[in-house]
Amino acid sequence: MKHIIKPTVLGVALAVSLSACTTGAIIAGTVATGVGIAAIGTTAVVASDRRPVKVQYLDRSNANRLQLAVKRQFPEAYTDLIVYNKRLLVTGEAPNRQTYYAIDRYLKDRAGPNIHFIYNKIGIGANSSKAQRAKDGWITTQVRTLLTINQNTPENSIQIVTTRGQVHLMGLVTVDEASEAARVAATVEGVTKVVKAFEEFIPKNQ
Repeated sequence: MKHIIKPTVLGVALAVSLSACTTGAIIAGTVATGVGIAAIGTTAVVASDRRPVKVQYLDRSNANRLQLAVKRQFPEAYTDLIVYNKRLLVTGEAPNRQTYYAIDRYLKDRAGPNIHFIYNKIGIGANSSKAQRAKDGWITTQVRTLLTINQNTPENSIQIVTTRGQVHLMGLVTVDEASEAARVAATVEGVTKVVKAFEEFIPKNQ
C-alpha cells in the first residue's frame, strides 16, 4: 500500500530552514518527567523504514560527514548528530556561547542541499562525563526496546538521541504515534524530558 509522507515538523526549538522545501503543520512539544551525552538509537531497517531508500542513504552519509567535520573543527565541544529525512538534529555541549554559535554557523554553511532543517539543541557548559554518557546510552536502549515492543509505535521509523537525560525523538509518525512514543519514553527511569522532532506521516487512505 502506497503512502503519502507529509513533511511536518513536530517539535524542537531553533529550527533553521536551509532550503525552499515545503513544510506542513507543526505538532510540537516536550514531555517533562520527574527527574541527562548523546546515544543514538539503532539504525533503522531499510525494508520497514518509511523514508525512501535513497533518502536513508543520504541521511547516513550526511550524518557521518558532518559529525566528523564538527569533531575536527571543534574538539573542545562534544556533539552528536543525527539526520532523519533530511533534517539534522545536533545535541551535546559547547563550553561557551561563542562555540555554540560557531558550530551553528559551521553546520549551516556545510549542510549541503540534502539537509533542509537544522535543530540545534547543544547545551552550554562542561562536557558530560563518560558515566553520564553511559547512562544516556542505557536510557536510549530502554526507550528503543519499549518502542519496539509497543504495537502502537512504528518499528524502525523512530530515531532516539539522549542527552543528559533528555530524550529527543525523530522520525516519520502519525500524530497518535508521536504522542504514544513520547509517553512511552517518559516512563523510563532517568528521563528528565522528552523532545519531539517528528514529521507527520499520513497513510494514503486517510
